[in-house]
Amino acid sequence: MQWPKASSTCLNANAFGVGHIKQEKTRDPTCSITSRCSTIRSANTLEMGCCHQQPLKGNNNGSCKASKKLGAIQVEDGIWLSRKQRRTFHQPRLRRECYGELIQIDGSDHRWFEDRALPCTLLVFIDDATSTLMELRFVKSESTFSYFAALESYLLRHSRPVAFYSDKHTVFRVPKPNQHMTGMTQFGRALAELNIEILCANSSQAKGRVERANRTLQDRLVKELRLAGISSMEEGNAFLPAFTERFNAQFAKVPAKQNNLHRALNIEPD
Repeated sequence: MQWPKASSTCLNANAFGVGHIKQEKTRDPTCSITSRCSTIRSANTLEMGCCHQQPLKGNNNGSCKASKKLGAIQVEDGIWLSRKQRRTFHQPRLRRECYGELIQIDGSDHRWFEDRALPCTLLVFIDDATSTLMELRFVKSESTFSYFAALESYLLRHSRPVAFYSDKHTVFRVPKPNQHMTGMTQFGRALAELNIEILCANSSQAKGRVERANRTLQDRLVKELRLAGISSMEEGNAFLPAFTERFNAQFAKVPAKQNNLHRALNIEPD
């Protein structure tokens, strides 16, 4: 005997003399994945990604499929951005037109001598208009005294630039000036006496010229120091002039205007 196929429309409890036949369930539209995902979203979890929300919600509020759907809804509504979408790009600042108009300065902490010596800092002075390395000096750390020594060497070699561009290190700027302390440091007062302006960048991207030079130096200079067998700051400082000359010959640019804005020191003879 061939039994008829069971159907939710024709099947009833007395069809075959059986009163416990399970009827086909109808899917509740309110239990759809989209609805569940919408329920999951709340003010407390809007900034969380789907992978972050799922373990916190537990097994009762979602599944793998619901988690993926939640992620799609967040992206569609603009609530969640992918890592690629979150990337921000800074508009490159145009170079200054003249040589000596703006000198970017920074200190780069690195293992310059690898395992042959302790880590130290390289002070880097670079011209904004031409990307010319103006001054390099190995020091133990960024300090007022180390920057004064590098500044003296710079001035004797190139004279006075129009301005220096630095970060907000305490050598250049007092972080919290008050009635007992102005916002000018000893280094800043010395530059003011020399009629040299000091500008402090709000971000590392703003002084990208010297930051990119630091990365290049951390690659090239480290390798050349290794080839030369140099393992101390004294030997490194003696090596830097020749390295700087080769570096500038390869990477320095021609300025937009040929004017040299460095000004004479006007030092009285001893």
